[in-house]
Amino acid sequence: MIEQRLLEYLNSSLAPIPCYMEMPEDPTGQFVIIEKTGSSITNRITKANFAIQSYADSLYDAAALN
Repeated sequence: MIEQRLLEYLNSSLAPIPCYMEMPEDPTGQFVIIEKTGSSITNRITKANFAIQSYADSLYDAAALN
């Protein structure tokens, strides 16, 4: 499942900043949300679209995380 691979990759690349597939119950500090927005198959090629959102205590910190 591509979602799991993407989550594992971002968790290893952005450590110690956590990445989630849904909003945590207590959203504090810096974190990243991954959301699958769609997928399609054209000529036997599977495509997936994702939205990756960065959150932080300030807009500057979220932009720096990007």
